[in-house]
Amino acid sequence: MLETKRAMFWALLVAQCANETHVTSNRIIASLLRSESVSAFLSRAQIDAARLLEAVDDPQLLSFEECERRIHAELALNEIVLGSEEHRGRVQLRPLDPVAREVMNKVIERYGHVGVSPLELLREMLRADSVLASRLAPYGLDAEAVNSK
Repeated sequence: MLETKRAMFWALLVAQCANETHVTSNRIIASLLRSESVSAFLSRAQIDAARLLEAVDDPQLLSFEECERRIHAELALNEIVLGSEEHRGRVQLRPLDPVAREVMNKVIERYGHVGVSPLELLREMLRADSVLASRLAPYGLDAEAVNSK
């Protein structure tokens, strides 16, 4: 799905901005939480997205929001369009962290591709990353809540 690809692209951009060696499950979940379909789900489920976004960010690293601001500022300064060929050429690919790689491998094994919905990927990430799942569960988001969509 295009929305999932967009979320994964943003996770990669934020990892690059923060000078991280891997695209982490934290960054992927933070990006998925910002996707249109996940935002709509959170609204319907009456789950506070702002609290989730705070909980998923690692306080030791640049926040997703700060990276997003820096990315937009740099693109505007250089007059580059987000996602354009020129922009994509400046993106440095990074490997997925072990948890995210395991999730993506399972998705590919199950479907033969990674084109799943943002909600499905979020559910699988929550199932695989117990640390993040435990940080988000107090705010009402867990794999079972996503299942009940």
